[in-house]
Amino acid sequence: MKTTTTFFILLSLLLIQTDRCNAASNEELLKLDSIVISDFTMYEYSYNQQGQLVSEKFFVARDSTHMIYDLMHLVEHHYENGKRISSVNSHNTAGNLRILDRTVYEYDGEKLSVEIQEYYHEGQWNPVRKSDYFYEDDGLLLRIEYSVRTNNDFLLTERAVYHYDEQNKELLTIVSQVPASEEQWLDKTKTKFDYEGGNLICQIEYNWNDTINDWKAILKKEFIYDGSNNNEVIYRESNYSGNAFVITLEQEITLDITCPAKNLILPYENSLPYKVESENNIHAQKSSSYYYSLLTTSGVNSLDDSGRVSLYPNPAKDILNIRSDQRIDAIDIFDISGRLSAVYSGSNYKFDISDLDQGIYYLQINIAGRYTTLKFIKR
Repeated sequence: MKTTTTFFILLSLLLIQTDRCNAASNEELLKLDSIVISDFTMYEYSYNQQGQLVSEKFFVARDSTHMIYDLMHLVEHHYENGKRISSVNSHNTAGNLRILDRTVYEYDGEKLSVEIQEYYHEGQWNPVRKSDYFYEDDGLLLRIEYSVRTNNDFLLTERAVYHYDEQNKELLTIVSQVPASEEQWLDKTKTKFDYEGGNLICQIEYNWNDTINDWKAILKKEFIYDGSNNNEVIYRESNYSGNAFVITLEQEITLDITCPAKNLILPYENSLPYKVESENNIHAQKSSSYYYSLLTTSGVNSLDDSGRVSLYPNPAKDILNIRSDQRIDAIDIFDISGRLSAVYSGSNYKFDISDLDQGIYYLQINIAGRYTTLKFIKR
């Protein structure tokens, strides 16, 4: 999502965004549905039946006590033949969602080759920026060239060059360069990555300094693993000041080591080996909670499905009511860890949930073989 926050960036390697999908093992996959930050803001994600990201929503709480949120930002992704062809970005202005821009994707075979960013103005899409992708023979990303629309043509303004470890194929550096002439490039910035056991542990960003004719560190990002507790990771950001790094952000990340990252459907590339359950900002006293549900082969919640079914009250204490314009065949209730908590069948649309523990649950509703997933809160 283009409205980024620190917690979102720290889990991303800023690599090419891919549509993680494994249709053969969908029954075992969990999809990240939402991230709630101290009950004041929330990110919510929807997927299609192939596990591809369909929408990203950013909410701000209008009433955090009753968990009433206003949609502030929306990104909708569109697909053809299994490939994402566009992402449309809208923003809340004076209570109305207005389209701002979109990114259009082109492919060379199965690989992304071009991204074009277009702004929406007076009913027309106007291209403003372009990114061209180039790959090595083994499929690894070699470089990205960035161009800006000028006088009805694209002018090349910058490129990012990727370097890898020859043996492990791990990304070592990304060097940003600007053109000095038609054939020469000048280094501008560099990002260096370090790993341990295949996991990212350190990322340092540098600027090229013409005065000293060398790289100068500006920012360091670290993942510090606790050897005595694999469920805890410290994420730390430090700015370079004077002759040393000074910590500016520190977060405790709680992992579920029973769920490896390969079993997750996420809206971004994850740099941690297991499922993230929560984050706690040590200095700002701000926490983020992650909520997941099962991705099943029979289908997941889509943008069109949820409009046919609603539930109330939400939150609910003892009784939960379902309203549908079609006959409901069965309902399964899952907790936030994906465990089946209750099963209902028949034509009853009023359910006793008094035996459920307090927390967040997901209803998977079967209507003539099509499934809709809705979230509710048990008080």
